[in-house]
Amino acid sequence: MAKKKKRVRFKKWFVYTVLGLIIFLCLFILLKTVPVFVVMEGDKTMTLEVHSEFVDPGAYNRFTKKPITPKGTVDVDTLGKYRLKYSSFLQSFSRTVKIVDTTAPVLTLTGRDYILIPINSEYADAGVTAIDNYDGDITKDVKVKNNVDTTKAGEYQITYTSKDSSRNEATITRTVKVSDDDFDYAGTISNDAGVSDQMINEIKNVMNAYYRSIKYLDPQDTTSLFHSEYRRYAYLFNKGIELMVNARKDSINNLVLDDCHYDLLISSIEDAPYGEKEVTVWEDGYYNFHHLPGVESRQHNVENRFFFRYDNGEYKITSVNHIEGAFIYLDDQFTSTSDYKTLIDDLGNKYTEAYNSSVRQLEQNRKDVNSGKADKSGIRTAAHPYDRNKAVEYAKQYGTVRNLQYPYYGSNCMNFVSQCMHAGGIPYDTTGSYQWKNFQGYYDPSDGENGFTYAFIHIYYFQNYIEGIDDGMVVDQNLNLYLGEPGDIVYVDSSTSEYGDMAHVILITDVIKDSEGNIVDYLVCGNTNDQYCFPLSAMGSVYKQLAKVEGYN
Repeated sequence: MAKKKKRVRFKKWFVYTVLGLIIFLCLFILLKTVPVFVVMEGDKTMTLEVHSEFVDPGAYNRFTKKPITPKGTVDVDTLGKYRLKYSSFLQSFSRTVKIVDTTAPVLTLTGRDYILIPINSEYADAGVTAIDNYDGDITKDVKVKNNVDTTKAGEYQITYTSKDSSRNEATITRTVKVSDDDFDYAGTISNDAGVSDQMINEIKNVMNAYYRSIKYLDPQDTTSLFHSEYRRYAYLFNKGIELMVNARKDSINNLVLDDCHYDLLISSIEDAPYGEKEVTVWEDGYYNFHHLPGVESRQHNVENRFFFRYDNGEYKITSVNHIEGAFIYLDDQFTSTSDYKTLIDDLGNKYTEAYNSSVRQLEQNRKDVNSGKADKSGIRTAAHPYDRNKAVEYAKQYGTVRNLQYPYYGSNCMNFVSQCMHAGGIPYDTTGSYQWKNFQGYYDPSDGENGFTYAFIHIYYFQNYIEGIDDGMVVDQNLNLYLGEPGDIVYVDSSTSEYGDMAHVILITDVIKDSEGNIVDYLVCGNTNDQYCFPLSAMGSVYKQLAKVEGYN
């Protein structure tokens, strides 16, 4: 009997032990898997981009509702896995936060994405910079595939590839076009003055060097084309080329020329002081700017004056006056001196400083318009609208020829723009102290449809007119340049004194926008140096000021 009783005790003990273990295990599993005490917000596994902000979703005690402070930290600036542990009473849960880098490096080309070079020239690639959001500057690790062959004409792609430590990859390309160019851009040359073939050849050499410079945006040295005793004027002309090229190189637009040529009219040859000969040459230029595919921009009647000296049986150029952009400023400011290089360099620096300062301001204006932040409070509403289409049609018709129904003036820019506005429906103002009219070729400020007033043909008087009238045309000045529309006008000037009397005026015919709808340029027409669909960004004028034509009251 005793032995039987002992075996029963053993069985109960065993059963109780097993049941206890089962209950403990169930409680353990319950506490590990079911949020009895600890309640976690959000996901237990989170993935964040490096350098982004981590906001802990948190956890709290179910019964006390108090937040639970986790153990552990997350460094969002260092890749890796981080564990946050939330504990309360007998229960704890963890959250895993993964910091990853899925952002590719940013590749930025140094220089343009399209380069034009002549065949058999040297090409030194400007390269790229590679900045990664985690690894920093990894430019040195960029892989470059460059198959440019400067001995063969054609388009070549340079591919730059950058890969960061997380294997994120970025690529960017640059196109290099090698042009089969004979460097002779002369079209038709009309020799109405009967100058010698040798003179014509010297003129062509200078013009070809100039056109090669603006085509490739690579200043050519013309010193050898000038008489050896007139190096100061060669230096002056070279400086003009340099300033013009640099201004175009720094533009937001790619102003290399896919194609270009010129026609010349040699209109006269006259005796000049010191035994020289002065030859007047009128230039018509034709340009296909790279940033304007399918558009042929033109300039007509650009005046050039070549001075020659006869030595040792031939004529050599002593100086050139080219009436365009920076050349105008240099010619106006230069006085001959033994230390001509210092003077010319100083003039160049002043021009560049003023030009760059103006460009920075205008670029901010452009950004303000494209972002919708431009101040439009100065724009007024006219009772009668302005027909912009008709003004532009007129400008394109008469931008390079004169409308003979109007008297012609040598400096014809304001006369031309006034004609465009009149074609757009702005009526003549023929009464009062301020008048705007052009009937015949004589000045007559008296009331009535007779004669002309200076406001029609001269910028200074036109500006005074629109500021002085109470009724009549509505033209708003001193606005953000990039608030312009086709039919509006732009004053330009190459003086380094802020604004002052603006020397030239042109009319906007087209607004050029990029693929995202942002304004990048205007095309303009004008007279004097006649322009047709010419990009405003290619003009070397220091200052550019909008006058917005709204209509008339």
